[in-house]
Amino acid sequence: RMVYTDGRDLPGVAGEGLYRRVVPLMQNLGLPPEVARMFKPWAMVLLLQMPQQQAEDVLDATLHRIASQQGKALSYLETVDEQVAAFENMTEAEQVALLGLAVETHAGLKAATEKLVQAYLQRDLGMMWQIGEADVAQRPELKPLKAVFDQRLLYDRNTRMIDRMQPQLKSGQAFVAVGALHLYGERGLLSLLARDGYRVSRGY
Repeated sequence: RMVYTDGRDLPGVAGEGLYRRVVPLMQNLGLPPEVARMFKPWAMVLLLQMPQQQAEDVLDATLHRIASQQGKALSYLETVDEQVAAFENMTEAEQVALLGLAVETHAGLKAATEKLVQAYLQRDLGMMWQIGEADVAQRPELKPLKAVFDQRLLYDRNTRMIDRMQPQLKSGQAFVAVGALHLYGERGLLSLLARDGYRVSRGY
């Protein structure tokens, strides 16, 4: 789902100029140009913004592994198709604009990631949100693009997650794991749960 299979390629969709800026970044990650050109813009954005780490160390995978080893019943808030659709439902122009932004900000990715980690460890959701807003604060023209990103990647998914977790919450003793930014704000999961009558409190 991340690559073109219809004869198109990344330089043809995103433009040769932007593609030439992507190539050296991908080579640094071990992805040669003949492979990089196959990826869709949204997929390339994910590759550029993903911190380098061992796949088995990703927190999602770690939680899943622990639950499986303990024989827990597992349910899922989204399907892979739904997660992919959050990106593919963006227009091609929006995907290319996001790719341009990912290229421009790639040099500062390590520093931004470290700030996110520190905010996460301090349980500061507001700070995590502000770090994500930093580029928009400096470049107001990005505000419409950020609004599309937030709607597709956070708010639409939050609504679906709230619906999907109801059976587990009602049965009790449920452990629900989501990305931290899904918790923040008036349209975040904590506010949506409180709206539905749940009492929300910090456990750690």
